[in-house]
Amino acid sequence: MKQLVLAILGLIVISNVSAQTKTNNIGPAIKFEKLSHDFGTIEESLAPAIYKFRFTNEGDSPLLLQKVAGSCECTKPEYPTKPIMPGESEFITVGYKTSGHDGGSFSKTITVVTNAPQDSKTKIVFLTIKGIVKKKANS
Repeated sequence: MKQLVLAILGLIVISNVSAQTKTNNIGPAIKFEKLSHDFGTIEESLAPAIYKFRFTNEGDSPLLLQKVAGSCECTKPEYPTKPIMPGESEFITVGYKTSGHDGGSFSKTITVVTNAPQDSKTKIVFLTIKGIVKKKANS
């Protein structure tokens, strides 16, 4: 009788663990080291100001960046197009074009759309770059 009760309890525990495992599938989940970067004061230049946003797939299935777009033509993001496997890290490189800038402050948004589930906090993520451009003196 004791063995029968232990066997039934064992089956209950196994089925609970199995059910928990199935509900813990979260899909892909992107996690950034930081969501914003302040360049501080930068001089106007022909070369863009560059920052690399590092992220990790903290989910349990491959992560795809479906769309990465800057809020204007002066902000150009580059990003991996291959699947990012669970636990892997990658970068979104953002360039900000300072040439032709009138000088003064800027704040730009980069929108990242992933293949995370619709109800996930990581389906759409917003990154921000900001700073102050010091106008180059005319020679």
